[in-house]
Amino acid sequence: MKYKKVILFIILLEASFWVFRYFTGYIHHFHKSLFFILLLTVFPTLPLIGIFQVLKFTIEREKHHERLVYATSIFILTALIILIPQGPVNWESLERKPILHAQSSRFGQLKLNANQSCKYVFDRDFYFGKYEIRQDTIHLKLRRDTPWMYTSSYAVLGKSQKDTTTFDRICLHPNYQTKKGMCWRLGIQSVDMHQLSLVSK
Repeated sequence: MKYKKVILFIILLEASFWVFRYFTGYIHHFHKSLFFILLLTVFPTLPLIGIFQVLKFTIEREKHHERLVYATSIFILTALIILIPQGPVNWESLERKPILHAQSSRFGQLKLNANQSCKYVFDRDFYFGKYEIRQDTIHLKLRRDTPWMYTSSYAVLGKSQKDTTTFDRICLHPNYQTKKGMCWRLGIQSVDMHQLSLVSK
């Protein structure tokens, strides 16, 4: 059977991407775009390869049963990718629990950790940095610009109207030159007020 190593490589490449897709967030956006272009050219060919292997098996005189193994593997993998596009493992749940997690469907999500490191997530891209909290203001220092913020930016914590002892939103400013009130609003999904008070200055 010809090209079985090539077929096996394509199957393993697609399966690896499906399982470890979450970690593409660590790749720079430009390089990730090239990676996705490569995968977009590979994925549509998978079912075609599977169909070709089945057809080849039915017409060949000397049967190569490994064709059916490859075809079955391809069809199962394709079905799983379509049914569970995010992958079989929730890798994010294995990370340390942040002391504050704010999120917006449009402006991404911001996570603050107890060691004063932060992580901003937008469109499956990860941006890391450090932060300081002074009174009700979070001062962010990221390693690189994001689509919505510069490397140096800040966010203002908003207290809940139902319970003034906790926060329920943040107002995220793209930079320090932004006018007051001109910000992206993210709802707080979870917050540890005790830990937050420990890192505040």
